[in-house]
Amino acid sequence: MPQIKLQVIEKPPEGATVLQQQNHFGPMIRNKAEIDNSFDFLCGKCNIVLVENVPEKFLRNIFLYCNHCGAYNYIPM
Repeated sequence: MPQIKLQVIEKPPEGATVLQQQNHFGPMIRNKAEIDNSFDFLCGKCNIVLVENVPEKFLRNIFLYCNHCGAYNYIPM
């Protein structure tokens, strides 16, 4: 699966949608279906897989918090 390294930011804007892993360090979103133009998204700081096998367009305007290293990540427009 192709990989995209996310951009790390200090803090998301107020009111932003932030997804966080729940009590584990695996992907917070995992798609098992075959979809064209899907990627694995890596934390921009520690390279752990935060999202697996998902098209980039589904993650626009969403911030991802990595429990492993504490970084806030996002996909730049």
